[in-house]
Amino acid sequence: MPWWSKQMFYWISESWTCRDIWHMVFTINSRLYSIAKHVWLCCIIPIISFACAREEVDLLKSFDDAKKLSPDMTVEGIIDSEPFGFAVRDSIAFFYSSMMGEDQLLAVNMNDNKRYTALKIGRGPGEAVHVNSIALSGDTLNVEAEPEMTLQYRIDRIPETLLKPFNVIEHPGVLGRGEMTAYLHNYDDPENSTMYASIPRNDSTVVFWGKFPEGDKMEYPAFDESKQTAYQGHLVISPDCTKAVFVFYYAIGFDVLDLGGHTVRHFFWKHPQVNIQYIDMLSVNLVKGTDGWQRGFCDAGVTDKHIYLLYKNTDASFVLIYDWDGEPVKAYSFEEEVIKIFVEPTGTKLYTLSIDENYECDLNIYTRV
Repeated sequence: MPWWSKQMFYWISESWTCRDIWHMVFTINSRLYSIAKHVWLCCIIPIISFACAREEVDLLKSFDDAKKLSPDMTVEGIIDSEPFGFAVRDSIAFFYSSMMGEDQLLAVNMNDNKRYTALKIGRGPGEAVHVNSIALSGDTLNVEAEPEMTLQYRIDRIPETLLKPFNVIEHPGVLGRGEMTAYLHNYDDPENSTMYASIPRNDSTVVFWGKFPEGDKMEYPAFDESKQTAYQGHLVISPDCTKAVFVFYYAIGFDVLDLGGHTVRHFFWKHPQVNIQYIDMLSVNLVKGTDGWQRGFCDAGVTDKHIYLLYKNTDASFVLIYDWDGEPVKAYSFEEEVIKIFVEPTGTKLYTLSIDENYECDLNIYTRV
């Protein structure tokens, strides 16, 4: 897959949360499996609003009145463009994006505003074609990047190392306990019957698992990635690395994954709101959001006890908190529009990103949660 097509995928699916996206899915044979971890796509992006969604699901009705939060501290203009995602450990905030300039990884010390950058776009030493995700594990920052590698950084030694990795693992995926756990789809399965995969650290064998939810009436073509494209989303692993949550882009819902037992529980309000059209001239299937489709959860954060999901309607931004059995716990609302969230592993701090009047990102910190 050309690097620019994957960059486009993450730019759109991770950053632009309220727009209709056209996905072009090319049929991929088994010889291309090693480079076909994501869907090649192109896009036409008409702006839509939540107000025009049909038969909208009210995700708030399962909760008591949402408590409005005001930030205890705000770091204004911490980054000048919307990142794909972020994480915070102590006084250091980590951001990743392919749209931040030359470097795709940024660490900001919030105490003195010192900044450290890494991973220029490219294929040479110290470079990456694309950063897919970041995750914190103990004193280590794990950065999953293309081509198929996970770079590890010591958080407490960033000033000394200038954000240089101490280890590089040649495997794709987000680090879990004993496994490289990734949201890979089973491209070799003509029935499109599994959603997730695990890759052991010391083995190249891929274990595919997790059945797709029942009740989806869409007829997906076999032998391509149309169904996987419709069910695309974002994976977040718990601090103890035993479970994960997966939030969907076109569907309204989330999955709870048992990473050790390789089981999945589905919590759906709407299956993927998509249409699929075959383009004869290009010999491809086009996966497109239906007219007025409703975005569900926009981002996720987790602790070992709870799942935090970002939800936005026409009135405000909310964080809806569920337990790992999918039961609603409580809800928060915010004074500003929230675009990304991160939760401290202990659950004592909630971080949000919002856009200010200068189109820069402010980092808001909430301690009374």
